[in-house]
Amino acid sequence: MFAALESIGVKNGGAVAAGWLTHLYLISCQHVAYDVYPGSVLSPVHPLWLDGKVIQIKLRSKTASFSEGLAYGVNGETYSCQISVPVVTLASDVTEWVYQNGKQRFVAFFRDTAGNCYLAGTKSNGLRLGWGRSVASVSSQQLLFSGVNWHPVLWLDTVDPAILFPSHEFDYSFDLSFS
Repeated sequence: MFAALESIGVKNGGAVAAGWLTHLYLISCQHVAYDVYPGSVLSPVHPLWLDGKVIQIKLRSKTASFSEGLAYGVNGETYSCQISVPVVTLASDVTEWVYQNGKQRFVAFFRDTAGNCYLAGTKSNGLRLGWGRSVASVSSQQLLFSGVNWHPVLWLDTVDPAILFPSHEFDYSFDLSFS
C-alpha cells in the first residue's frame, strides 16, 4: 500500500512542445535589476529590467531549439541549458553583432511552439554567447546561448515584452528574419 502517490511528467491542459522556439528575447546581465530564483514572481511592480536594450531575435520557423540537463558533481547538482539558433546565411551583420556582444552575458526569455514560456540565466550568472559558421553546401551560422546554474530554467506566464516591461522601449536591430 502506498503512503502517497506522486505523479510527474503530466501537466494538466498543457500541450507537449514540438521542440522549437518561437520567441527569444535577451537582456544583458548588466541591465538586469536582480537575480530571479525559483519561487520569485516577476511583475510590472517589480520589473526585472533596469534600462538598456532588450534584444529580440526573430526566429525562423522550426529552427531554434532549447535543451536542458541535470548533472551531479563534487559541488552538487547543476542544470545546464542551451538555446541553439541556426542562421542560414553568412550575413556580415550577424558576425558583427556576435563580435560586439561576445563578452556579454544574457538573461533570456523564450517561448516554445506549445506556448510554454521560460527564463534562463540570472544577473549574477547569465548565459554565454557562442557562435560558429560553416561554408559548405549550405552557408550557415549558429548562435548558442548556454549556461550552468544550481536550479533549472524557470517557467513564466508570458514573454510578452509589453507585459514584462510595460514602460520601456525595445531594440529590434538584430533581426534574423532575412535568413
